[in-house]
Amino acid sequence: MIPATIHMIYPVTDKTRPWSIVNDLDVKLAQKHHDKNHICITTNKPMDLPKWVRESVGIIELELPTHFEGVEIAYPQYIADIMRLQIL
Repeated sequence: MIPATIHMIYPVTDKTRPWSIVNDLDVKLAQKHHDKNHICITTNKPMDLPKWVRESVGIIELELPTHFEGVEIAYPQYIADIMRLQIL
């Protein structure tokens, strides 16, 4: 059986909201229902994460996409979609 990896996408841009309790709850719920060894936060730059998050999940850094097929990507939500495609 292939182990499932949970990828949480968090692109850091000037339009991205800061890490919050909502993100903390997301990580805690993923840990509750999945193997802790297979949870990763995928981002484009180092973030100021709580210590327990840094110690309990993997951090993967990818280059932040700025354009897709010649069109500028304006919103962090769209950037996250492109980053998901990069992971696949």
